[in-house]
Amino acid sequence: MKQTVTLVAILAIACVSILGCDISEPNLEGVVDSESNLQATLAEKAGSQIYAPGKVGTIIINQDPDELEGARWSLTGPMSREGSGDATLTGMFAGEYTLSWTPVPGHRVPGSTTHACPPLGSVTFTGSYAEELDLTFIPAGTFQMGSPPDEPGRDELGREPDETLHTVTLTKGFYIAPTEVTEELWDNVMGSGASTSQLPQSLVTWDKAVAFCNQLSLKEDLTPAYVISGIEGDVIWNRDANGYRLPTEAEWEYACRAGSQEAFCNGPITDTDILDPKLDPNLDQVGWYLRNSEGVLHDVGQKSPNAWGLYDMHGNVYEWVWDGYRPDYENLPSVDPVYDVKRHNYRVIRGGRMSYFAWSCRSANRHWYGNIYYETSWIGFRVVRSVVD
Repeated sequence: MKQTVTLVAILAIACVSILGCDISEPNLEGVVDSESNLQATLAEKAGSQIYAPGKVGTIIINQDPDELEGARWSLTGPMSREGSGDATLTGMFAGEYTLSWTPVPGHRVPGSTTHACPPLGSVTFTGSYAEELDLTFIPAGTFQMGSPPDEPGRDELGREPDETLHTVTLTKGFYIAPTEVTEELWDNVMGSGASTSQLPQSLVTWDKAVAFCNQLSLKEDLTPAYVISGIEGDVIWNRDANGYRLPTEAEWEYACRAGSQEAFCNGPITDTDILDPKLDPNLDQVGWYLRNSEGVLHDVGQKSPNAWGLYDMHGNVYEWVWDGYRPDYENLPSVDPVYDVKRHNYRVIRGGRMSYFAWSCRSANRHWYGNIYYETSWIGFRVVRSVVD
């Protein structure tokens, strides 16, 4: 025992005098805390592979996706290493290691992870970079929701008036996708990932849109916004979640208008003729509808955006929102209004479609559909994310 203590003490003195090492405090017997710690210190200071047999292991680092460029990692612990991409590090001292990753534009940075490297064993670290959806921030504000009684196209086809003009205040800003969810994005999240189509995803029930939001949230390591529970699959919105969700009806119209109080985001409506519809010059600039679409869907982002950089808020496909349909929505709270309903109730769709009249594409136009019964080629959706404290 005396010889062992003397040897360790000599090594410690050598470490301090030659390499300037900072060794552990002595224990009660006057011996440094651990021989392996001393070896690790010597190895790190000397930049060599000094280790005792049986006290080293292998650390495997996997980057996902493999082809992502610009991602680097930093490993700290008994030994420190830096690098990029996949790596297999042998001869690493046993102990606890933490791996951190650097940011890559357009991707969510993997969180730091800590694992123990066992002696004579291996441990694997995986860093998954999730591609972030490009979102546009919409600031909080107050606007006039609905339409004035004299707006052309407001009461076409003898519909009951459900666009009563009223003041709404949104107290929190939010992030919204600049386009509708495309077939490519849908397939990447819900399917095989083979599609490259930039058409808006249609044939989507409200339930499927909600399921997509949750799945996309999980894919990006976010907290899903929706809790689906019960035999009927009732959906509860977790307001504290940072994951993807559908916009509320008020958020949708606020984002669509982008400060405009006209029928469209870029000006008034000029054509309301149902029997002989003409090309509406304002709508033609910003949306696909009956007079310019040839009755088919078009790739997203082909028309001009509104003042906040959002595309296709008018026409192409109707868009699901969170709210249930309520004709007297002006009687909801004027601050952050939301109409929560059970699953079997009608949900609101907004924005108009490629195969219908200009009046249906107005910012204030409201329509409703059954959330579990309808899958049509002219209903899609776009996603938003809350600003969570």
